[in-house]
Parts: sequence; C-alpha cells; structure tokens
Amino acid sequence: PGVLEEKSLLSMTHLWDASTWARHKSRHRWAHMLVAWPHSSILRAIRLPLGVILLVTLAVLQINALLAEAGRPRLTLPL
Repeated sequence: PGVLEEKSLLSMTHLWDASTWARHKSRHRWAHMLVAWPHSSILRAIRLPLGVILLVTLAVLQINALLAEAGRPRLTLPL
C-alpha cells in the first residue's frame, strides 16, 4: 500500500469522508491532471494500443469517405 498524504486521508479499502471527496473533486486536482497528462505512467503504458486504435480509426474514416464519394456502402461493424 502507498503512503497517505495526510493522516486523515483514507485508503482505497475504506470509505471516503466528505473532506477526502472535496479534495478529490477539486478544480486544482483536475487542472493539474490536464497539465500533467503527458507524463502519466498509465498513458505511457497504453500508448501503443491507443496509437493502433487511433490509426485504425483514421483509416476507417478515410476509407468510408472514399466509399461515400464513390457511392458505395460504408464500412460497418456486424451486429
């Protein structure tokens, strides 16, 4: 288990109190997350699959644009 920032902070195995929730939803926390996201260890861990998904999405969009221009049916997922 990690070290708590303050003694009053509860661990993930305990319920949060009002003070912990207020800190969790603070604007400062979210602003920091938006600024620091490029340095995220989670983002580094998923960058390859995320990049592949992005490239496939862009390819499908381009192919669908070409198919629509040619009057052909677009690519769809089977349901």
